[in-house]
Amino acid sequence: MNLPHMIIRLFAFLVLAVALHAGNATYNSAVSTDAPIAFWSFDETTGTTAADSAGVAQNGIYENCTLGQTSAFPNLGTSALFNGTNSRVRMPFDAAFNLGTGDFSVELWYKTTTTNRGDMFNFKANGVDFGMFVNASGVAVASGWHTTGFIPGGPAVTGSWHHMVYVRQAGVISLYLNGAFVASQADALSMSASTDIIIGANLTAAWFTGNIDEVAYYNTALSAGRVSAHYAAATTTNPNAPL
Repeated sequence: MNLPHMIIRLFAFLVLAVALHAGNATYNSAVSTDAPIAFWSFDETTGTTAADSAGVAQNGIYENCTLGQTSAFPNLGTSALFNGTNSRVRMPFDAAFNLGTGDFSVELWYKTTTTNRGDMFNFKANGVDFGMFVNASGVAVASGWHTTGFIPGGPAVTGSWHHMVYVRQAGVISLYLNGAFVASQADALSMSASTDIIIGANLTAAWFTGNIDEVAYYNTALSAGRVSAHYAAATTTNPNAPL
């Protein structure tokens, strides 16, 4: 093989590597179709900025996270690793985060490597407390809390990746794990905390150990079909297949 051909092949390899590293457009398109308020894909490999790719950028700040880590599937690009001691991502408050008693959805991917409690998503202040966590209501259980008590949870194998989504529609909140409905219950509580969103901790406690990726926050209720479509977009082996 002559030198020009070698250079061309090397360039093509580097372009492909960058594209894969940044995540596949199939998953990004599936999420963007549903118009999230914010979408932090955690595809950075250096720096302290967690870029928001939805609408007006509401960028987060990495604190003691290890970036560029393997995610659940190649279509998701990379993830952030949290050390269980002082790693978190802080999303400075934006008025768009306050959704009152209306519909909303919170979506993320995670993998924990411990049976200790770890909080993945926290929006907490002014008497409002919404959280998503693992190993709190039980070992190997993914669940949540909304101000006055636990919201639906479900079994989640330690050491495996999980797609976790809470959807509230018309005063009912539902949990989906790995694209499938788990359970629901009444929930008409406020989702207006007027504070930063924290990923990977409960403010400065319940530090998460493991990986988190693809955090999206919506002011609408994702349908069961759209949750399933997001999961399929991540897991498909053909990134160019239609949803």
